[in-house]
Amino acid sequence: MTDLCTALNKKWHIVRILSDVPCEAPKRLLARGLSIPPDLQREAFSNVGEYMIRKKFSYSLASVFLIAAVSGCAGLSVKGGIAPPVPGAEAKLQEANLALDAVNEQSSAFYAELASVLLEIKEFQDRAGWSDFERILLDYPSLRDPDTEAEKAPAIMSRLSEWGLEWNTSWENALSRYHQLVDRCIILDAKRLAVREKLLVVQAGYLSVVLAEATSGHEKEGKEIFAVVEALDKTNAELDSYQPNDLGLYGPGR
Repeated sequence: MTDLCTALNKKWHIVRILSDVPCEAPKRLLARGLSIPPDLQREAFSNVGEYMIRKKFSYSLASVFLIAAVSGCAGLSVKGGIAPPVPGAEAKLQEANLALDAVNEQSSAFYAELASVLLEIKEFQDRAGWSDFERILLDYPSLRDPDTEAEKAPAIMSRLSEWGLEWNTSWENALSRYHQLVDRCIILDAKRLAVREKLLVVQAGYLSVVLAEATSGHEKEGKEIFAVVEALDKTNAELDSYQPNDLGLYGPGR
């Protein structure tokens, strides 16, 4: 019992993350005037007020689970050495499994789109002159935002024109294509954050089942379900390894 309770108490990071899941990507979509996909409207940008209520509820719920784990994991004695069935645990487990299935579908869709975007980015960066064009983008951060029209500044216009002449290509087309890819990465990152948030909620659901099993003397069952929580930690870490770089473009995961 002690091992399982110790493991439960180490899951405070889920409470902290649930209380502060970022939703900046959808805000950037509106700021850029981009069209928000219907699924993203539902999953990542559906009513900011509702998001805050859900966030607060998730924090409180996870806190209750783990505070109870601290106080209730001292080890409850079970008469006759046989642990009775846990009321509602099976239903909670089924609910968590269904939620995980839904997140898996959403995650698969994210990775499929990510693969497509990474391919497009690679094709763009494999073009002649990319390293020099990248240097211009790094030297003039304002170029990364199409709304600033930074390319009209004399110094920037001169650099871009020189690049176009040197590589015999249109800097206007290159910059436009770059902005298109940045827009796709912004939308994709919002989807990543939506998947990540749902995974954390699923973890909280499994933790509630683990707690119910632990406090009812079902340590073996609790450990088996806790293994799912730990596996989802790795899934979250993998999701976090894919984030836009300083140029706003996705690159290979860490």
